[in-house]
Amino acid sequence: MLLCLIHIGIKGQTSQELEAYNTYISFLNECTHGLAIAKTLLDNNNRDLNRYIDLPSAKTVDINNNDLPSNYFDKPDDDSEFYTISPIELSRICKTKSSSLNNNTAGNLNRQVDNIVSILNQINQIRFDLESYTNNHDLNEKESIYGVYEYLEKAVKLFNDYANAHKQLANDITKNGSGSDLYQVCDGIHSTTKSILRNMRRENESNVQNNINKLQNDLAKFKSHVNSNVAFYNSANAKYYIETIQVKTDLIIQLVKNYSSPGTVPFQQELYGKHYYYHNQLLSKYFNFTGPGFVRDMNKLLSETGINTVNFDEEPLLFKVIYPVKIQEANTLATQQKDINKESVEIKNNLEFSTVDEPEDNTPVPNPDPTPQLIIEQPVEEKPVVSYDRNNLILKIFDYSMSDRDSIRVSLNGTVILDNYQLSLVPENFEFPLNPNGENVLLIEALNDGIMAPNTPSILVRRSGERKRKKYTLKLMKNQRTEIKIE
Repeated sequence: MLLCLIHIGIKGQTSQELEAYNTYISFLNECTHGLAIAKTLLDNNNRDLNRYIDLPSAKTVDINNNDLPSNYFDKPDDDSEFYTISPIELSRICKTKSSSLNNNTAGNLNRQVDNIVSILNQINQIRFDLESYTNNHDLNEKESIYGVYEYLEKAVKLFNDYANAHKQLANDITKNGSGSDLYQVCDGIHSTTKSILRNMRRENESNVQNNINKLQNDLAKFKSHVNSNVAFYNSANAKYYIETIQVKTDLIIQLVKNYSSPGTVPFQQELYGKHYYYHNQLLSKYFNFTGPGFVRDMNKLLSETGINTVNFDEEPLLFKVIYPVKIQEANTLATQQKDINKESVEIKNNLEFSTVDEPEDNTPVPNPDPTPQLIIEQPVEEKPVVSYDRNNLILKIFDYSMSDRDSIRVSLNGTVILDNYQLSLVPENFEFPLNPNGENVLLIEALNDGIMAPNTPSILVRRSGERKRKKYTLKLMKNQRTEIKIE
């Protein structure tokens, strides 16, 4: 009776339907393997670029475009003894196998697959765009360097787009999982670990201890189930997979404890931050196939014991752009000796995907020690406000040029109200009390030049109870300050 219960699969689900679902899971898992290769290549591009500013070039793996197929999400350009099957090939097999599913389900899953393939192709194309761009631009020029960072930031967005698409497709498939006891105890470990990973991805530490406790409880349930059915799990392979699942789950628990406290990161990884570091360590060592992680072991154990069910999916790695910590003066890069083996080609940096607005004027960038440039625009009519007093200052602050880590300090009447504030392209609103009985002066100070000089804050100013505001567009070098008197 016990053996029968353990072998129960999905009620009412045919073997053809199960095969179709598992093809989608295989597709997702192969996508994560291809993304790991893409991440390595993009990391190399990022590290190599940073040497033009202030970080040493240190490639993670010595690999370039010539070492890879024209699309690392598709089959190789030539035969390889190590080749299995690619995500794009699997996407086509998914559509063939989906004929065994009802039309609504198949249509929904296949639309998601098409979206994922589109994302993968865009990620693959970035490596060729980057190669072409760097071959035709002089990276000793600041504008060219920023163009490469734009491509890398585009890759970050695509990696995040993939993660969201992966999560949706996996959720739609794994809800069809088995009701067997073994599947349930494995699913507990798998689901809790995914929750931990997604919290790390969002840099959310609020549930760390609860998740540690839950994962320990999930592991205890897994061990209890196995110990209660020793005779059933008596093959050498089953014993091996059970042991590796337990060992890797224990290692994950310890890693998450270290993440929570003290949260230290190796020196070489400090720029990435602890959330990024621990997320990718957990995935690459203990969860994903590359470890090999326990997802592979769980799927092998289910197969070894004859349980027909939907397999478990892996999780995609995070990709992040690393910018230099030390921002050099504006003329440092311009005066560097150029690579004599590389011809300088003047090509306008105008990337199609960029959402960065062009500067609002063509005023030349000032020299290292000029008078700060301040452009006061005409008042702008705003919608009526509820407040009728005039004793609060309402500011809207953003970077009008490009998001290159410009930081400013803002003081009002001698009191610092914003310190080390990093500008972004998205305006942020602030409100501060004014002196009702005297002069009010706003002081703006550039704390750095960003990746490329000048520091370019834009500040919209109005008093509470008024409809009109004034827009101040500044160009400041590091340590320069400018005053704005509030009327």
